[in-house]
This record gives sequence, C-alpha cells and structure tokens, in this order.
Amino acid sequence: MSAVHFVQVRLFDCLVENVLGRVHSGEVDFGIGPEREPSADIEARTLFELPFVVVFPKGHPLEKKKRVSWDDALRYPVIALQGEFTQRLRVDLHASLSDQALQPSHEVSFMTTALAMVSAGLGVTTCLPYADALITRYQLLSRPLLDPVVQRKFFVFTRRDRPYSPAAQRFASYLFEHMASYHQARWAD
Repeated sequence: MSAVHFVQVRLFDCLVENVLGRVHSGEVDFGIGPEREPSADIEARTLFELPFVVVFPKGHPLEKKKRVSWDDALRYPVIALQGEFTQRLRVDLHASLSDQALQPSHEVSFMTTALAMVSAGLGVTTCLPYADALITRYQLLSRPLLDPVVQRKFFVFTRRDRPYSPAAQRFASYLFEHMASYHQARWAD
C-alpha cells in the first residue's frame, strides 16, 4: 500500500502593489497579478488577458445600451481603484478619448468597495470580467467597454533564481491549464 501525500496550498491575499515584493522576498513561491514595471530578478508569464467592462446598478441609463463606449461611461461618476490600476488606465485612454479624461469621483483600495458603492448608486466602476461572480452578488450589471477596447494581462510572477518546488510547479501548471480551458469555453462563439 502506498502512502498518501498531501500538499497544502496557502493563499496570501494582498494589494496588487505588494505581489512583486512578496515574490522578490521569497515569502511566496509565485504571485499572480496585473502587469507591473519589469524587474531583472522577476520573471512574468502571461496567465490571462481580459477586456474592461463597465459596472452599474439595475435601472441605470447604461442598461439600455448594448454597446458602451468609454465616453458614454465617463459621463457618470467613476469609482476607481487607487494607484497603478487607475494610472495605467489613464495612460491607455489618454490618446483615444475625444474630450473626456478618467477623473474618478472616488478612489478605493478594493474592488468589493467599488462594487458596494456602485450598488449604493454612487457611480459606475470599471473592472475585468473575472469579477462576474461579485457583480452578480451585488446584483449589478455590466457591459463591455468599447472605443477603445482596453485589455489587461495578468501574470504569474516568479524569481528567476528560484526554481519552483514540485508542488508549486504542479499548482502553477494547473492554473495555466485551467485558465486556457476557461477562456476557450467562455470566449468561443
């Protein structure tokens, strides 16, 4: 009879600004987060890429639109994530928007806070479709944002000088396989 071995996976939830620091320090085997400034000692492998959506409460004027442009969305107060998330979005939109700029009415630290504020009728927010379950939980609606389509890549970050442990390698492989099959199923038409 062979022995059964268990591997414990511990998940550390932190602000995206702290992901690379945790990887760099060796506190974690790898980190998952959006694109950040490159670092010579950190390797980044693309896990997935998704387009932005606008999120709003039921009954909002955007609900009547099948297609929502950034210009349409920015006519309403925007609740945005603070820091690099919004700074990068400003850069992405700067050249494309006709007469509006991304000027959030509120900046928050967590997407759950932004969604709760949208639910309270304080504005709209932008996020990626991976938040669909939260959007549904808050009984909100979303539409893809167009003109321009802006996408975000999320990466698996590792230290170049620190190979994966066998357990971390298997878990990372599972993540890549899962995301590939999820995207094929979700985006196949």
